[in-house]
Amino acid sequence: MSTVYLLVSPRSGKRGNKATAVAEIVQKAIAATGQNTKNISNRDVKDSLQAARNAVAAGAKRLLVVGGDGTVNVALQAVAESDTVLGIVPAGTGNDFASTFGLHRLTTEQAVKRALGASHLFDAIKIDSIESRSNETSWVASSITGGFSVDVNTRAERLRFILDKSRYVVATLLTVPQLRHTPLAFTVDNQRHEIVTTFWVLANTCTFGGGMAVSPTADPCDGMLELVVVADASRRLLLRMLPTVFNGSHIHHPKVHTFKGKQITIENVSKNSFCKDRSGKDLARHEHAQYQLGGDGELIGCLPVTASVVPNAIRLAVDPP
Repeated sequence: MSTVYLLVSPRSGKRGNKATAVAEIVQKAIAATGQNTKNISNRDVKDSLQAARNAVAAGAKRLLVVGGDGTVNVALQAVAESDTVLGIVPAGTGNDFASTFGLHRLTTEQAVKRALGASHLFDAIKIDSIESRSNETSWVASSITGGFSVDVNTRAERLRFILDKSRYVVATLLTVPQLRHTPLAFTVDNQRHEIVTTFWVLANTCTFGGGMAVSPTADPCDGMLELVVVADASRRLLLRMLPTVFNGSHIHHPKVHTFKGKQITIENVSKNSFCKDRSGKDLARHEHAQYQLGGDGELIGCLPVTASVVPNAIRLAVDPP
């Protein structure tokens, strides 16, 4: 009898019981297939990560995640480039990585069936270098982002009383008054581009922020990363652009730049660069360590960062039965 390792969102015990409640259904569904379940979950992210790594090192055939993008990111650190199959039962707020494969539309029982099914290989983002205090995160499933998008996500974390995806829209509207612009350099496969930015996304999949199609042509099977850079947009323009981000039509705006590459480095134009508002006024001095980055919805470090695509890095169970 095979054993399925179960990793439930580390946040489930602290911020509601959605993932915990879903996990109970998951365990019953797995038991109905005649397989055993070994729950390796912890309330602490570091402990959950270590438990996942221990399971993979011990030869786990399948690791099933119950949670959102952050929990998938924890599991990815353990399963990337291994023989362990990753299964996902969405139980987060955004669930952007799961939605890439249509898992967000399924019932819990249907998601379990897929998570226990045949696997396919998909690309992942590997962080080659990053300015960070912890340096623990080296893999990202969906996207790395910086600027306004990180500010929005940080604010959204404070709006946990809003339980659906509208949290990100509300957080966006609340963050617009603090809009800042930062001059950055993007080196895409040895081609350097300097742009004064509002925000940017380095993507393996097409959505982030709970369904925003910010990188609509990103594909986790093409061996490429998609970089979308929104230049120095005004507050008014950003608000007008917001609805178009949900269908991906924003990429046609002249303030939006897109690139494709296998390895991308992002850094401040100068060591002591300045964030600017829409009038060009300096808002705050930004050292490298002050420009925070998000990966799969979690803070992962600071600029500069170099990331590359690793083809076929994830064995993911996503096929319908």
